[in-house]
Amino acid sequence: MIAAFARHGHGLKALHFYEEMSSQGVEPTHVTFLSLLHACSHTGLVHKGMEFLKLMETSYGLDPRPDHYACIIDMLGRAGLVKEAKNFLEMLPVKPDVLVWQALLGACSIYGDIETGKYAADQLAEVAPDSPAPYVSMANIYSFGGRWKERARLIKKMKERGIAKEMGKSWIEIEKQIRSFAVADTLGDDVCNLLSKLSRHMRDEGISGSIDIDI
Repeated sequence: MIAAFARHGHGLKALHFYEEMSSQGVEPTHVTFLSLLHACSHTGLVHKGMEFLKLMETSYGLDPRPDHYACIIDMLGRAGLVKEAKNFLEMLPVKPDVLVWQALLGACSIYGDIETGKYAADQLAEVAPDSPAPYVSMANIYSFGGRWKERARLIKKMKERGIAKEMGKSWIEIEKQIRSFAVADTLGDDVCNLLSKLSRHMRDEGISGSIDIDI
């Protein structure tokens, strides 16, 4: 319940359920605190989130994991505290992993922080050399700041290294099978052709209306 409320932006309800759980003597786990931090991140409750991070160690003896730290950085970044997020990352007792660097880079993307973004992108490229994320995110940050030459150089560098941007996809479940669709997918063409035929058939039968085939 806490995770569900956090995921759908109902941070205060998530905190309420945590308080109710605690009042009944049910101890939280690593997953509980991750959900609570997620809730604080999406509702801007920065101070409460930092309290939870401290609480899990001091009161329950739970060592934070990289995903907890990533959530804290995401929380600070969403609140516009990008520099604070960077400082927090540099003080971590563990080596930052991909999730942590992605969280910082994501915060920079939101606010167009080029300096910190480049720092995070360089670090992310080291731990995940085949990932397009640092290049795509920095390209967006450069675009946000109107720095088109830097963006062009970055895209060129990305192509030279043979790193391709992952294609966006959509999924649908049909008869318990997952089917995916992508831009320029031949299956998408088949769907468009079928809808076009159905639309013509409707007109021939005198049925008003049309089918939108802009997929």
